[in-house]
Amino acid sequence: MDWKSLEGDLAKAAPVLGGLIGGPAGAGIGSLLASALGVANTPSDVQQALLANPDAAVKIKQIESQVTIAQISAASQLQLAQIETNKAEASNINWFIAGWRPFVGWVGGLGLAYAAIIEPLLRFIFVQIGYHGAFPIIDTSITMQVLTGLLGLGAMRTYEKKTGTESNR
Repeated sequence: MDWKSLEGDLAKAAPVLGGLIGGPAGAGIGSLLASALGVANTPSDVQQALLANPDAAVKIKQIESQVTIAQISAASQLQLAQIETNKAEASNINWFIAGWRPFVGWVGGLGLAYAAIIEPLLRFIFVQIGYHGAFPIIDTSITMQVLTGLLGLGAMRTYEKKTGTESNR
């Protein structure tokens, strides 16, 4: 018997733990359960305790709450670290560090200008002067995805400035 075999039974009482015990963190979650239930650190002993002990469900819910809080805390810390990195990059005077965002914006803008204005105009001109060959097809899907994301961020920034809620004051 391995920890993954507890996944179904555990998921009924504690879905988060049930999902975690079937993955790479299974042994750690199993050890945590065994310790809380006061049994040996084996899947079979934990399973017996889960089935035999009516208070096991309460203990499992407490553990699941602690694990969920730890997951939320870790995700929050990661987001805060990314925000600090973004602030440091944006405030740097070195164009190589602070300039990558404007560079991506310019590349996106030039890609849009080429796809929407320059290429159709050149195609029209070349056909008018007698060229009837094939024109290259350039896939702009990635460029447009990045540009759409940047435009969304730009719209958010405009909203912040308009409402006076921007954080760089």
